[in-house]
Amino acid sequence: MFRCPVTVLVVSKSFRSVCGLRVEASSTLVRTVSLMAGEPPTKKPAAMGKTIGTHNGNFHCDDALACFLLKLLPEYKDATVVRSRDPAVLDTCDVVVDVGAVYDPATRRYDHHQKSFNETMHSLNP
Repeated sequence: MFRCPVTVLVVSKSFRSVCGLRVEASSTLVRTVSLMAGEPPTKKPAAMGKTIGTHNGNFHCDDALACFLLKLLPEYKDATVVRSRDPAVLDTCDVVVDVGAVYDPATRRYDHHQKSFNETMHSLNP
């Protein structure tokens, strides 16, 4: 087992059209992360802040909108979006949307792809 410290610097400024809306994404992030070979992350360091998990691969309107709306909330305004389908990675996120086959507001897991999902806006807010 070995540790590999990695410093990540991401600077991006982009304009995208998501579901017909023009969205500006701008971020600067400098973070040192210690990775252990062969082990998924078990929990994030306290200084990392909030993370929003969603699936990797092609993005769709539902996951893009979910992440955008969460980042409008004060609690998640500076959150990092983590894109993965790995359950071990998603378990480290504060909130997970559109992936994971779990819909459970108590644990902040919001997927709607399983057959048992039957929530509607009316059932959530009668």
